[in-house]
Amino acid sequence: MEINLKDELDAVRLYNDTVKVCADAKDDDSKSLFESMIRDEERHADFLDAQLHAIKEMGIANYLAHQIGGGN
Repeated sequence: MEINLKDELDAVRLYNDTVKVCADAKDDDSKSLFESMIRDEERHADFLDAQLHAIKEMGIANYLAHQIGGGN
């Protein structure tokens, strides 16, 4: 999950840079597309960050038991 989180955050940085290029080129359609992609990647990153926090708080064994048990 840590590697996935790093990848998501790297994608957000790359897409933010691309948004700036699109804005400079006055390419509003591409800019809008990349802004949407940023929101999606940020949601993924938030989810992964929350899962890593849960693992840290409850330990991997309890986290996995929670996942298998459907959150009960």
